[in-house]
Amino acid sequence: MSSCIFSNNAAYNGGAIDWSGSDGLIEKSEFSYNYALFDAGAIYVSGRNLTINETYFGVNLAENNGGALYMDNRDYIIDSCTFEYNIAKEGGAVYASDNDGTVINSFFSYNNANEGGAIKWTGNYGKISSSLFENNNATEAGAISILGSDVIVDNVIFINNTADDGGAISSRDNHNLTIMNSSFNDNRAQLGGAISSDSDIILFSVFDNNQADFGGAVYSTEEFQAANSTFKNNNASTYGGALYLDECGEILLCEFFNNSADLAGAIFVVRDLNVTDSVFKDNVGKLYSSNNVISYDGTVTLDNVSSDTPISLKLVQMSFISIKNNTYGYNTVISFNVTDSQGLSANPNATVLLTINGKTYSANASSGIAVFKISNLNAGKYKYTAIYKCNGFMEYCENGNFTINPLSASISAKAARYVINYGGNYRITLKDKNGKLVPSQKVTFILNGKTIGSAKTNSKGVATIKLTAKILRVAKAGTKKLVIKVNSNNYKVSSKTVKIKIYKEKTKIIAKKKTFKRSTKVKKYTVTFRNSKNKAIRNVKLTLRVYGKTYRAKTNRKGQATFKIKNLKKKGKYTAAIKFAGSRYYIKSTRKVRITVKR
Repeated sequence: MSSCIFSNNAAYNGGAIDWSGSDGLIEKSEFSYNYALFDAGAIYVSGRNLTINETYFGVNLAENNGGALYMDNRDYIIDSCTFEYNIAKEGGAVYASDNDGTVINSFFSYNNANEGGAIKWTGNYGKISSSLFENNNATEAGAISILGSDVIVDNVIFINNTADDGGAISSRDNHNLTIMNSSFNDNRAQLGGAISSDSDIILFSVFDNNQADFGGAVYSTEEFQAANSTFKNNNASTYGGALYLDECGEILLCEFFNNSADLAGAIFVVRDLNVTDSVFKDNVGKLYSSNNVISYDGTVTLDNVSSDTPISLKLVQMSFISIKNNTYGYNTVISFNVTDSQGLSANPNATVLLTINGKTYSANASSGIAVFKISNLNAGKYKYTAIYKCNGFMEYCENGNFTINPLSASISAKAARYVINYGGNYRITLKDKNGKLVPSQKVTFILNGKTIGSAKTNSKGVATIKLTAKILRVAKAGTKKLVIKVNSNNYKVSSKTVKIKIYKEKTKIIAKKKTFKRSTKVKKYTVTFRNSKNKAIRNVKLTLRVYGKTYRAKTNRKGQATFKIKNLKKKGKYTAAIKFAGSRYYIKSTRKVRITVKR
């Protein structure tokens, strides 16, 4: 079949052609916009020795396998063909299910599938060579999915292919996949930016600027071999900037330049790795101290290896175990567990550095456990950074937080009495739950709902405040509540309430009996008014009642009050009653005296 055009055809299998037989040739033809309800959007092939040459396949669609071709025959050749914008569930352009097939000098671009964006290859002894795969996409294997054995990929260019697993190639359940003389540029995936495989051999190939979460260039789950190849500018967001090897690996005559990852800038290997006659330069492990190779559970053997940084470190993990005595006033004990893949790390040089609030503490971790005893931590929330350092192991960083709880304490305080005009000191004692006196804590006093002041506890845990006459007078006489609060970050203290009784001051009237002449019209009678300390009280009103009449007078600065008694003209002896009615600050008082009127 030569120089034919098939467009807008549809069928169950083989949208344009269902080819059955041997020794066929399709050349210089075009297949576009063909559709298959099941397999092979353009051509379904069964038989042997079919050659498809210089033919274009564009925008063909199969609901199942092989957007353009389904090759169910042996010894077929696809030569100098172009595949663009073909779509299927598996094998966006080509689904190959038999042995001894060849794809050569062909171009695959913008093909799409769930598996094998351009090709899904399930047969054995196949070869893909001298071809270009660009901008193909799939969930698994952006360009080629390989399930067969003894498949060779030779002199093939892969550019900007994308997938979740294997940006360019995904190889599963296969043996002896060989990739040689090929280049992988700008491919992307979650596992293996360029290749995700069970087992493969890579020879004389270049991996440049591929990206993945694990294995920027290659993610390998079984034995891996690479020789005479270059890995540069590849990046993994987590492990293995160039390679992630889940088993063992052999590296010979390879170069690793400017690859990067969070962990293991060039190679992350789980088991053993042999590296011979190779060069590592400018690879970056963003976390910790390794820029090149990290082994999780194996031995890295180096022979004639050139590196600008430490070439190989073992993987280690560190985890927070516990915090004890996390209460203020105690020596806080913080423990970390350090393990490698085989249990506790027993290197005598193992050290963990713990930084809290800018201060760094050190503990030996040779037994696999690092224990820190830290004193004088105030109550509160803390962030820590713990870094594991040990020769031969990666530097591991653990961040976290913890809380130092306040220590319980209690206030000892008693009820008290005060005279309103004088006041006095009031003391409380602060002790922690262990009975230890607590110094240097701020204590606030609230009397009758009003804050009256604060004081700090001294070395004996005592805080003293002066209840002045002014404070007492504002509170007024009577039984009042004094609330005592401790404001402390380090101690948990319940407030204490006590009763404070405020008394008015006692007073006394000093008066002597007095005799007046009847002829004296205004009889002046002077008394003295004094407080409990026998001091004069000025500006106080007193009353004097005699012979049914009441007289009033105010005390002067000497506490003296002079009454002017009138209309007391009759001769005789009289009882006079002197009274102080009381005030906000003084208790009422009375005094009776004898007043005599004579001729």
